[in-house]
Amino acid sequence: MKIRLEYGKDGLWIDVPDRNLLAVLDRDNRPAPADPMGVIERSLEEPIGCKKLSELARGHKTACVVISDVTRPIQNHVLLPPVLRRLEEAGIGSISILIGNGLHRPMTDEEIKRSVGAEIAAKYKVHNHFGRDAAANPCIGKTRRGTPVCIDKVFLDAEFRVITGLVEPHIYAGYSGGRKAIAIGIAALDTIRAIHSPDFLEDESLRSGHIDGNAFHIEACEIAEMARAHFCVNVTMNHDRKIIGAYSGDIFASHLAAVDAVARDCVRLLPQPADIVITTNAGYPADLNLYQSPKGLQSGASIVKPGGTVIFAAELCEGLGGSEFAQLILQSQSPEHAMERLTSPGFFVIDQWGLESICKALRKAEVMLFTRGLSADVVKRCFMTPIASVEEGIKTALQKHGPDAKIAVIPKGPYVVGTINGDGINGQESLQ
Repeated sequence: MKIRLEYGKDGLWIDVPDRNLLAVLDRDNRPAPADPMGVIERSLEEPIGCKKLSELARGHKTACVVISDVTRPIQNHVLLPPVLRRLEEAGIGSISILIGNGLHRPMTDEEIKRSVGAEIAAKYKVHNHFGRDAAANPCIGKTRRGTPVCIDKVFLDAEFRVITGLVEPHIYAGYSGGRKAIAIGIAALDTIRAIHSPDFLEDESLRSGHIDGNAFHIEACEIAEMARAHFCVNVTMNHDRKIIGAYSGDIFASHLAAVDAVARDCVRLLPQPADIVITTNAGYPADLNLYQSPKGLQSGASIVKPGGTVIFAAELCEGLGGSEFAQLILQSQSPEHAMERLTSPGFFVIDQWGLESICKALRKAEVMLFTRGLSADVVKRCFMTPIASVEEGIKTALQKHGPDAKIAVIPKGPYVVGTINGDGINGQESLQ
């Protein structure tokens, strides 16, 4: 069977033997409305759990609107105009736009123009968040668990605070969006370090599609509550990365409404674990580098049999990613050695969560990597098996697991939640 994988900007067609194919796990591809900005407008007029944005904003002089960075395929140029117009109509004279980079690199001027549109980029102050600059991120307290809550000063200094984002499955938070725009997007290094520590990431409650009792979700909600955002606008997207839904209002209630909608589209229940799983990191821009790619890798590992094989296709045109992550993985001698370092008292390297996620997948299965962005030698040094094509990986894996081995394919990697028993997962569509 011919199947198209999301890979880079152009995609990748592969051939999977029909007799071995267990399932293709894909999202419902809802058509995009002809007027996506109208979807945002209606959402703002029918907020969930609070008054309208135009009412809440009255009486304030300054505002900050948080948006997602270049690693999220969100259409900020569609999302922002209705929000900014309402803030101005409410009498707010100074509005800043803050890019939630987390610890990612800052966006360039050209990337900002493409993201928000040239007119908005010229009219408003657009700030990159710098999580590594302690002075730019004052601390406002600690969570009950002891996490220091240090948030971007641009956000804290604004009288009225709006967060925006994209809701999709997330390997740790269950689903992205909502509280994560604050707890990660505009948080300081010390905050992100705490909730990306092994203490959190090894917690079994952290998994894609699962938020009830999820320790990461709970901590992120507490951080967001302390930072006091007044309004939230989250969107959902289809296969073509076009906006199909918008959920505005209270930052927690509107986020849960978006989660319920996404779960109906993306949760898929398998009849059994697969011997072989073929997955991706959903193509550009998510598969720009290896640092971001463990999200898709984990989606495959979640439904493969222990001792099985995950065939991972990611373009990685920017290579490994940031220097800290690259040095960390290349200096590790094995997954076991890497985990020894990561769990050593006091040890911390920025972006270490990416290596820990790779190690978690490798504990369960062999990983074969098809990429044009890394040499075979570097792939091996990252504890994965380089393959010249996905078909070569299938052939090798069938030799290992037998001619009747079952193969599951996840063309869009982290954007689909595969589950065997559905435990703790919202919204299931059975493939039995």
